[in-house]
Formats: sequence, structure tokens, C-alpha cells
Amino acid sequence: MFKCYGNVTPFTNDMELFGIGITGFLSCGLLALFSLILLAIGHLRKKIDKEIQEIGNQEAVEKEMNLNNAEKININEVKINIPKLQTELEQEKNKKFLTGQLEAQVENPSKLIVRVIEK
Repeated sequence: MFKCYGNVTPFTNDMELFGIGITGFLSCGLLALFSLILLAIGHLRKKIDKEIQEIGNQEAVEKEMNLNNAEKININEVKINIPKLQTELEQEKNKKFLTGQLEAQVENPSKLIVRVIEK
């Protein structure tokens, strides 16, 4: 199979095999290291996306808290997390077959007036 020229001893052949083994081990090791780096990057991206989503949720809560100070609120822009109020608004809109833009006005913290503005 292999032709050896010159003085080749078994020791030299063992060293060559050892070198081939080391080369294979290093290449597999580098591949594994590269895979671990990609895995770590993916994990960090998930973590960053989760933090961005939490920041967005905090901004939504802050927007809801600022509703009491607002004079006019565009319902289409503000997501209301109170299911009862949201369903009541949708029922009123469907009942009267209204088209247009829903707006809400806060007169005082306990009173919310909702009306439809025709386009």
C-alpha cells in the first residue's frame, strides 16, 4: 500500500500516525469549539430578545398608567388589557354597526368616555 523510501523505522511511522491523530483531534476539537460558540451566540440572542420583549411590556404598562392624565386616547393605538372593557367596546361597535375611529376621553380618573368619530 504505502511505499517507504530511505531509512524508515517503525518509530517514524508511529510518529507519523501520532501526527495524523493529533491533526484529526485538533480539527474535530476546532469544529466542536465552533459549534459551542454558535450555540452560545444563539442562547445570548434568545436572552436579548426576551429582555427587549420585557422592556416593551414595561412601556405598555407605563402607557396604560398615563391614561389618567390624557385628554384624548386613540383606542386603536392603545391596547387595553381589561377584557371586560375591551369586549364592551367591541360589542357596542358591532351593535350599532359603527364605522370610524374609536376615541376615548378621560374626564377624571374614574370616568372614561368612549365615542366613535366618523371618517
